Amino acid sequence: MWLERVSLRNVRCFKRYDIDLNPRLTLITGRNGSGKSTILEAVHVLGTARSFRTGTVRDLIPWNEVAFSIRGTVSCAQSQDHIHIAYSGHEKSVTINDIPQTSRRELSRILPVVSVSEEDMQLIQGYPESRRLFLDHSATMLDPAHRERLLMYHHVARQRTALILQRVARNNEDLKIWTEKLYDLSTSIRRARRHALQRIEEEITILHEAGGVPAIQCTYNHEEEVTAESWIAQHYDAEMRMKRNLAGAHRDDCIITIAASGTTARRFESRGMQKLLVLALKIAHVRLSNGGILLLDDIISDFDDERFSIVVQLLNYVQAQKIITSPLLSDTRGEQLVKMCEGKSVPL
Repeated sequence: MWLERVSLRNVRCFKRYDIDLNPRLTLITGRNGSGKSTILEAVHVLGTARSFRTGTVRDLIPWNEVAFSIRGTVSCAQSQDHIHIAYSGHEKSVTINDIPQTSRRELSRILPVVSVSEEDMQLIQGYPESRRLFLDHSATMLDPAHRERLLMYHHVARQRTALILQRVARNNEDLKIWTEKLYDLSTSIRRARRHALQRIEEEITILHEAGGVPAIQCTYNHEEEVTAESWIAQHYDAEMRMKRNLAGAHRDDCIITIAASGTTARRFESRGMQKLLVLALKIAHVRLSNGGILLLDDIISDFDDERFSIVVQLLNYVQAQKIITSPLLSDTRGEQLVKMCEGKSVPL
C-alpha cells in the first residue's frame, strides 16, 4: 500500500493544499513556518486520528476557523481506500470509504504510520513512559489484541485506584479481586512487550550488520512478579499513603544498552549517534508492520556528512513509503536522498 494523495482544508497554516506523493519517497523542503510539519501531521492524523504535535486534533484548526478536513487516498494493488478525518462543532468524525469508524483499528490497518521527530529523542533521553508507549505501539502492530488489553488494564487500574482512595482495609475482597485482575493483565502486557522488544532488537541487529548503526541489547525492566496476595502485602501501606497504584505494567521500563561499550544509550556521548539510534528504532518499528509509512520531521538536517550517508542507506533499506521534511538542504544532499530512494522533491 501507499498514500497517493493528501488534501488539507483549514489545517493550521493551510487554507487549501493538495499534495501527490511518491510511493517510495517524498522530500518536502521549505523554510521554517512554511507548513512542512503540518503536512506530516496531517498524514499522521489520517493513520491514527491523532496528532503527534498536540494532545487534541482541534488544535489543527486555525484561530479564525471552526472546522478542518483532511482527506487521503490509499492505493493498494487492486483497490483504493479513501480516508476522511474532520473536526467540526466540537466533534471529530472519521470515515473510510464514507463508512463511519468508531475505533482506530481499521485506520491503522489501512494506513500504518510511524513518525520520527525531535520529540522522539525522549525514547533515549526521557522518562519510561515514552519507551512504554513505543513498545505498546510495536506490540499492537504484532498483535492488534494488545490494544484491547491496554484499554482493559487502564480500566482495572482506575477501579483499583478508586478503592485505594476509599482507604479500604487490607483484606477487602474487592481490593483482592481488582488486584488479581491488574496482576493478570500486567503479566499479559509484559509478555507482549518483551516479544516486541525481542523483535526490535533482532531488526536493529540486521541494520547493524548492514552498517552504521550500533548493536544494542534491550532489557525489559520490571519488578518481580508475585501473587496478588503478595502484591497487596508489599505495597498496601505505601499505596494508601500515596493514594495510587504502585505496582503494575504502567511502571515498567526498557533499558537500551550499546553492546560494544556496555553503556546505556542515554549516557552515550554523541547526540548524533543517539539520533541515529532513534531513527533505527523507528525503522525497526516500520519493518515489524511489513510496510506502512515512515514520517521524518526535520531530523536529517542535523547529521554530519558521514552520518547522513548512513541515514540514506537506512532509508533505502526499509521497504516503506517515506515522507521527509527538511529545511532547504544543499542541492547535493537533497538530490542524493531523492535519487538513491527513487523519490521526488516538493518545495513549499
